[in-house]
Amino acid sequence: RYMSADRLVTLQPVMKVRQVVEVLTSTSHGAFPVSTEEALNPGDTISLHGTITRNLLVKMLTHRVSFFDPDQPREALFETPGERDELLEKLKQIPFKSPSVEQVAPTISREDMDLSIDLTHFMQRHPFIVHADARLSRAYRLFRTMGLRHMYITPSKPQIVGVV
Repeated sequence: RYMSADRLVTLQPVMKVRQVVEVLTSTSHGAFPVSTEEALNPGDTISLHGTITRNLLVKMLTHRVSFFDPDQPREALFETPGERDELLEKLKQIPFKSPSVEQVAPTISREDMDLSIDLTHFMQRHPFIVHADARLSRAYRLFRTMGLRHMYITPSKPQIVGVV
């Protein structure tokens, strides 16, 4: 726990495009926890709904993916899980080195900045976690063996819903 960043910058599942751009331009974080709660103080716990990478957010902004007007009825991005997978695959095919947010932000119109963006279909819903009282060597082993770049820390005694 003492090796982790405890000042979390969270994104909400649905938020204004302008807010996403502000977060991306004001931080250099590579990934963000997605939650309906905000960590107001260092060490505050939040409910983790998922995680989303900076690279994917920039791609979504560049290609105006999942933008919508909250005052209008929403069109479905896709009807079936297959269509969702197709859309995700298209985003993956975009070159890995996407432009920086400083290059993308000026191309977003004022009208688009006032729209909302829905991250729920694009966030990773089950990111890797490690318990707060776990040894650093365990976290290191997970990073190395799984090729991780980000991992979240959970309270020492998390709740369970079952066992496999």
